[in-house]
Amino acid sequence: MNHVCLKIAYDGTQYAGWQIQPNAPTIQKAVEEALSKVTQESISILGSGRTDAGVHAKAQVASFKTTRDIELKAFIGGTNTFLPKDIRILDAQFKDDTFHPIKSTQSKTYRYFFCFGGQSNIFFDRYVYHIRHKLNVTSMQEAAAYFRGEHDFSSFVTHGQVTSSTVRTIFDIHVDAFQGPIFCLACTGNGFLRHMVRTIMGTLIDVGLEKQKPKDMPSIIQAKSRLHAGPTAPPQGLFLWEVRY
Repeated sequence: MNHVCLKIAYDGTQYAGWQIQPNAPTIQKAVEEALSKVTQESISILGSGRTDAGVHAKAQVASFKTTRDIELKAFIGGTNTFLPKDIRILDAQFKDDTFHPIKSTQSKTYRYFFCFGGQSNIFFDRYVYHIRHKLNVTSMQEAAAYFRGEHDFSSFVTHGQVTSSTVRTIFDIHVDAFQGPIFCLACTGNGFLRHMVRTIMGTLIDVGLEKQKPKDMPSIIQAKSRLHAGPTAPPQGLFLWEVRY
């Protein structure tokens, strides 16, 4: 039995997220169907995390097991042959049985891209969130620093999500200019709750719009209530950027 680990990039615009859902196109389903054609087996894959509908990935990680002895390059080129153009296998490696795409993770990095002011750019719309009004980026940078460290992120979790703990550790978070008019929120942590990064982004946008102040962040975190944080930013600006093991 071979244990194969894949690095996958995808544009999530046309998909209902990573995880298989009934009567909806998903990344997991497309990859499993392509791998099943390559291996001539029924393949089930496990991803490092579930990205939501419309969210993208530069480097999602997933693994599966197969009895077939196939060269790694076949898992890349062969699988890509059967995948739509908005999903691509970037790399494949053999792993031992101790590897687990979720439990073995040391950190994940998400990036959220945004721009503001003027007219939206049709060439950015799939990947960058456009805010019509001017943002105070300096205040957003100051506010972002309050999220570093270990916190209970209950204020930033989707209503109704069932999880054993809402405590997570953010190792690094910052807001910087990216390219041209585009800015980027980069967030690295040991794990993330559903919509957590998008809600942090929405809260930072409120700061940029001067609806909140940077010094309000500790009280929002400590409230442990979704009612206190900002809106959930839309999905198109969010990328699963890196998973480290």
